[in-house]
Parts: sequence; structure tokens; C-alpha cells
Amino acid sequence: MIESSIGEIIKRMRITYGISQSRLCNGLCSVSMLSKIESGERYPSRLLYDALIERGGGIEAEQNCVVVAEDMEISKARDAITRATEENKKSEFEQSIQKLREMISNHDTINQQFILEMESRWSTTVEEKRTKLFQAISTTCPGFQIENFSDYLLCKNELMIINNIVCSYIEDNELLYAYRLFQKLLNYIKVHTKFDAKADTIYPVILSNYIHCSYLMEKYDEIIQCIDSGIDACIKNKIYRLLPNLYFHKCATYSKLGRVNEVKETALYAYYLCNMLGEVSLAKHLKDELEKRMGVSFEVSVTSTY
Repeated sequence: MIESSIGEIIKRMRITYGISQSRLCNGLCSVSMLSKIESGERYPSRLLYDALIERGGGIEAEQNCVVVAEDMEISKARDAITRATEENKKSEFEQSIQKLREMISNHDTINQQFILEMESRWSTTVEEKRTKLFQAISTTCPGFQIENFSDYLLCKNELMIINNIVCSYIEDNELLYAYRLFQKLLNYIKVHTKFDAKADTIYPVILSNYIHCSYLMEKYDEIIQCIDSGIDACIKNKIYRLLPNLYFHKCATYSKLGRVNEVKETALYAYYLCNMLGEVSLAKHLKDELEKRMGVSFEVSVTSTY
């Protein structure tokens, strides 16, 4: 049965890496529920399945998890919430949030976390946003403390929420605190994932924020190597939206180090690269920022027909 194969994947992963049932499902579902999933008696939602697999180390299971009608409706509601947020449509956001709340149970901590995380994006102050994010992470990580986040098994969504919490400390100019937390986050990914961290889509996002924090702290000597690693990960995973920020920091770092020729070479290379990847708007944004903020001159006209 498909149900048994899904359960077997989770159980095999858990036993292979010496993870107890209570540790794996903490905050996601009850131990009895996980036991039934592993034995094939119960079928997990797609969101629960993904979270359990990711907590087990981010193993990319090829097994197809059957999506039932309820999963599809919840997915549509989540998409509507995300779309309303991106388009800054508060009324539609509130309606979609209410619709999702009516669809989920009190025990559905994954979707409750999603709601809180999305609500944080409408916050008007850093403190309000951080409070919402702490509430969000605490739904699936009971008793969560930011200093001890590495004590938990974390899925990608949980790691992104922690990343956003750390970014809020940058907004409050608590740079050293944010810097140390980003170091712990990057180390967590390397230690707790069973694959090359650079292959994971979350790695370049956190690394980009770490680089930004390092730049604000004027830690120029250690930035270049991190930036190159981040650029490689972005290109490998097609996360092109982060490239302008990474290349801008690389140019700015070269400038701070007095390596003027490398500023121009890097700027032109980045501009060409973004165009060749078909990211014309990103290339233009990078060009405008480098011209305006660093005085870089782009003498060669580049089009998007590569």
C-alpha cells in the first residue's frame, strides 16, 4: 500500500539517524499519530509529511505523497494569502486568513504557524513583527528560545522563520547579536542536513543575510569567500533574485578593500550574467544601484538576447 511505503520512508529515516519519535514529531503531531503514520494506519497531510522528512535531515524523498481534496483546498487558501500579501491587498488577506482558519483544526500547528508568519509581514513595527514570528515558531517548537534553537530538529519553514527573527535584530541595529545567530544558523544547516548544504534552497537565503550583516559590521576580509559560495548556490538552485544583492556586496567589499579594478570587473560580469540568465529586470536593478551608490560606469550596452 502507498500508505505503508510513506510510513516506511519516515520510519527508516528516523531509525537510520537515531531520532526518537517524540523528537521528530515534537510540535507537529502526537507520538501516537506518528506511530500510526509509520505503521500505515494513518496518512499524513502533504505539509506534515514534508515537515517530518525535512526535520529528519532534509532528505529529498522521491516518494510521491498522495494529495487529497482537503490538502488541495488548504493549498489554495495558503496561495491566496501569499498572493494578497505580495500584492498588498489587506482586505483579501484578511478574508483568506479567515477562510483558512475555518478549514483547519486546533491541532494543525503547521497551518497555524503559517498564519502567524504571514500576519507578521503586515506588522508596522519591528517589535510587533518579531513578536508574531516568535509566536509562529513556538507553535511547532514548544518552549522555543532563540539562543537554543539548535536543540530542535527544524524543517525549512522553521529555519526561515528563525532567519526572519534574526533579520529583525539587524533592523534594530543589534548587529553583533544577529551576526552570531546567523553563524549558528549556517552551522546548523551543515550539521543537521544529510546532504551538501549548498544544494539546499534555504542556504543561499540565510547566507545572503549573513553577508549583509557582516558588511554592516565592516568584516570585509571574510565576506568575499562567503559571497562566492552564495552566488554558486543561487545559480545552482535558480534563486536569481538574490544575485544583485550578493554582487552589490561583493563590489562594495572590493571598494572598501581598495581593489578598484575588481569592482568594475565584478560589476560588468554580474550585469552580463543576470542578462544571460534572462533576469533583465534584476540586471537593470543591479546596474542602477552600482551606478547610483558606487559610481560604477557601464560603458557596454547589453541586451537580453543571449
